[in-house]
Amino acid sequence: MAKVSYPKTRQERAKLYVHCMLEIKERLTAVNFLLDSPMPALFKQETAYLQLRHICEVIAIACLAGQGDFKTQRAFTEEYSPPKIFNALRESYPAFFPQPCEIRSENGEHHLTANAKPGAYDEAAVTALWNRSSDHLHRASVKKYLSRAFGPPLPLDDIKKHVGGLILLLESHVVSIQAGQQKTLLQVNLEDGSGGMEAHFLNIDMENATIAVETFRGSVTRR
Repeated sequence: MAKVSYPKTRQERAKLYVHCMLEIKERLTAVNFLLDSPMPALFKQETAYLQLRHICEVIAIACLAGQGDFKTQRAFTEEYSPPKIFNALRESYPAFFPQPCEIRSENGEHHLTANAKPGAYDEAAVTALWNRSSDHLHRASVKKYLSRAFGPPLPLDDIKKHVGGLILLLESHVVSIQAGQQKTLLQVNLEDGSGGMEAHFLNIDMENATIAVETFRGSVTRR
């Protein structure tokens, strides 16, 4: 296995963050495609929850990429569990988790409002989804198997709710970056109008009331 190279520069972090968001975008598209397919409900549910579980784990990796910290704690390099990564991040970066946002422009001014989308998933909801997904993917005990084997068809409404909550969280969101005395925000749009996505590092100079913007873009590579 090739030696892992953790991102160090802002460009490398942005590239990883964009990659994570593109993967999530593809997985959400796959779940929606799956729900509209003629596949039996059992397989729809199991396959959808597998994708949702992966999405939760990729969100955790994206949170690491945003802060640029992959070495200070073992949880940042060895863990795949979102709750453990989130808990470790919170110790150093209290505002590490993405916040859904809305941006509007008026009279040449841009206004960004965070946490403005009812129904958008937050850290607790993503953690709960990851924990719950294992119940749908692992039915090792006889008791658990029998409790579902002869039950009614599995409802898919919960999956649609999860997809909707994740989209509301990520379609336009902002992350607060801890960077010494400088105020930096990472603002992300999952859709840039051409099928790709874009991320902006907003470097805020509070003293001079100016913002320097670095933009990074990415698009899905069809395989």
